[in-house]
Amino acid sequence: MARDHFRLKTSIWANDDFRKLPGAAQRMYLVLGSQPTLTWAGVLDWWPNRLAKLAADTDEDAVYGAVSTLIDARFVVFDTETSEVLLRTFIRHDNVLIRRNMGKACVDAIGRVTSLELVEAIVVELARLQLDEPGLAGFVGIEEKNPELWRRVMAKQAVIHSRGD
Repeated sequence: MARDHFRLKTSIWANDDFRKLPGAAQRMYLVLGSQPTLTWAGVLDWWPNRLAKLAADTDEDAVYGAVSTLIDARFVVFDTETSEVLLRTFIRHDNVLIRRNMGKACVDAIGRVTSLELVEAIVVELARLQLDEPGLAGFVGIEEKNPELWRRVMAKQAVIHSRGD
């Protein structure tokens, strides 16, 4: 099932970290999140020239600047070697794991990520989400579809829990 929307919660405007971002970075977050190529894992290929073409007053330098701000604020993770970008909390905020089969779709999307750094960031976010909302049906789908990934998530969860993160 292809994505056809980006779930933007109104509570984003109450998020102090998001409100501290300049308008260009906030807009870029919305641009990235609403790209049709964004996967169920929250990853998309990095095409700054394409993103620059989405607004008449935006060039590639502006795209790089806005994304750099998002990286510094930890809203996105970027791998320069693989040209992939991760919206770090996409799975959580888009309610991807609300259904069992969406957990399986998420596993498929993770399997298409080239960047080991981004996969690790996704594992961390899945572990944090599992600590916060252990009853999400999508976790069953993840465990069924990819037991090894599930073991990694649970191992990371134990580390996070022990550190109190």
